[in-house]
Amino acid sequence: MMKALSGALLLSLIHLSPAMAAADCPIASPIASPIASNEPGAEVAQVAGQCPSAGLAGTQAKGQPLHSHWLTTDDDPVMAYAIQIAEGMNTVPRGLYRFAFPDFSSAHIVDSEGDDDLGDDLVNTYGMSFNPAASRLYLVQDMESTPALMRLNLEEPALEPVAFIDGFQMRRDTVTGMAIHPRTGEAWLVSYRQQTNNPPLSEAWLWRLDVNTGGTIFAGRVLADEANPVLVDIAIDCDGNMYAHNISDDSLYHIDTREMVVTRVGSHGLPANYNQGLAFDNRDNTLYGWIYTGDGDNQFGTFNLANGAFDALVHNDPRGQWNGAIPTRCPALAVPDPGVFQGAWYDPVSNGQGFALSWMPESETLFMPWFTFAPAVPENGDEDEDEPEASTLLRWHVLQGQWSPGQSEVTLPIYEVSNGRFDEGVEVDQREVGMATLSFAACDVGVLDYSFHSGENDGLVGAINLTRLLPRSDECREAAGYLVPAGGAYDPMMTGVWYDPASDGQGLSLFRIVPDEEEEADVGMFYGAWFTFDPEPVPPGEDDEEDDEPMPVAEGPASQHWFTFGGQSVDEDGVVTVPIHLTIGGTFDGAPAFVPRLAGEATLTATACDRLTLTYEFASSPAIGQFGDLEGEIQLQRLGACPD
Repeated sequence: MMKALSGALLLSLIHLSPAMAAADCPIASPIASPIASNEPGAEVAQVAGQCPSAGLAGTQAKGQPLHSHWLTTDDDPVMAYAIQIAEGMNTVPRGLYRFAFPDFSSAHIVDSEGDDDLGDDLVNTYGMSFNPAASRLYLVQDMESTPALMRLNLEEPALEPVAFIDGFQMRRDTVTGMAIHPRTGEAWLVSYRQQTNNPPLSEAWLWRLDVNTGGTIFAGRVLADEANPVLVDIAIDCDGNMYAHNISDDSLYHIDTREMVVTRVGSHGLPANYNQGLAFDNRDNTLYGWIYTGDGDNQFGTFNLANGAFDALVHNDPRGQWNGAIPTRCPALAVPDPGVFQGAWYDPVSNGQGFALSWMPESETLFMPWFTFAPAVPENGDEDEDEPEASTLLRWHVLQGQWSPGQSEVTLPIYEVSNGRFDEGVEVDQREVGMATLSFAACDVGVLDYSFHSGENDGLVGAINLTRLLPRSDECREAAGYLVPAGGAYDPMMTGVWYDPASDGQGLSLFRIVPDEEEEADVGMFYGAWFTFDPEPVPPGEDDEEDDEPMPVAEGPASQHWFTFGGQSVDEDGVVTVPIHLTIGGTFDGAPAFVPRLAGEATLTATACDRLTLTYEFASSPAIGQFGDLEGEIQLQRLGACPD
């Protein structure tokens, strides 16, 4: 056996989640040869546990995207957000405000559901920015000893701590601005360092920021020739241009973050002081700003990016010191080849769940299992009420439809498959439970807007900011025009979607990165997801009679279960052995999951380009429930044609 994958990379691989499925459709035999049929996509639908409807082949890629409900209202204006951080006789109350963009005079304080402390919690906010999906709002606060990165939950609303920002010298560095690249998701900070008080001398520093850990990397000093620069906020447009507001000379500056070249654009002519705000409307790259001049006086308007001039739209309505963010997205990335986006995707905020994207060029079919959990259950205060067993909260869906080269986004039905049986051929139930729109902001950043039908998955509507988990399989062209190279070669013998024609509604999505030949290593990278069902399903709400301490089963699709594969060892014949992991503890598009449990071991043997043998052996442990001690062998077929 060769050495295993490194621990750090292994953890990152197994702490995600994707899926897949199968069914019995009248248009095709359950054992039809992979996509050799006269009905493009027929077999794909069969494995997904659903039959293609008459309109499936015409799934629209250019329809209106679905959006999180805080992005729009019934009249469809963008609803933007601003925080009033000052407190005084000439200001409105401190807190979070919402307004119909760009009419800042319509701003009204957001109901905090009885949390009278929200306004106080938002004090000393320096910098606000949405992620590329405009689904999560980040902000930076200056605490007593060190700055902190926060997320603002717009559902509650409430502050959610992310991490203290690492790398600053306490009491010397003050964060004054923050921005997230609206395509790549890269985050930046600008800080102010007081060097001397008399005479007053300061420095402005630029940092890269990890929005998941709070870690920083020093990028460079800004305006080093100036005596006292104070950059109070920064903003980044869809092309990656960074702009900063310097209140020491009341001017707008352009920052080239690649070359660290800073260029003065021009003065806005207002006596700005204290905290200020900058935000782009990503639909047209217009820079908006809040300029505060003291005593509650402020102006909201737009900057001229050619000369720095400021065109005020609203003056002192409402009064206060503001920082704001506009939840708009950049135009979707052009997609000449959807195959570039194959692989595993996830949102680090909801670590432990995600997607496995496969595109079959011969039928132009996208097949994307979604591995997740049941929605969070609101607390009802009843401490005596039993909680469901964590493994019964596992959920998976399947997204499938036509995606033609050149379409920048695709709208897909969301399917639910239930009532199957692990490694057995029983009839499954399938139905459409929602719709989703998939697009990409950059080569490594995707956006999934989802909307579940009323009565399905709590009728949830939202957006997920997707991050690529595995390397790119081919070069990709960014919106700015430059090519980014492939990150690794995918093994054509194992990468793909696999199923057993005799077991409806279940299968595997596998991605194997072959070793680098120059390194003369036999171990590459491996990620896989196994969407399946319980061996002996228990109806929702009933107890498992064999459990010494019976626990209720969560309401939802009966018997769904999924596992992930991560890490690998390879023998001389190319047989891959991987651990099987069970991930529990997450909530749908929400809380991160627990560290995965080791559930067993699987061996994968490719016998042909379209045939694969899976040998599984589950551990003897009560922690994996009914799967304990199960072992067996499954003969799998590839979904779709053999790769070229």
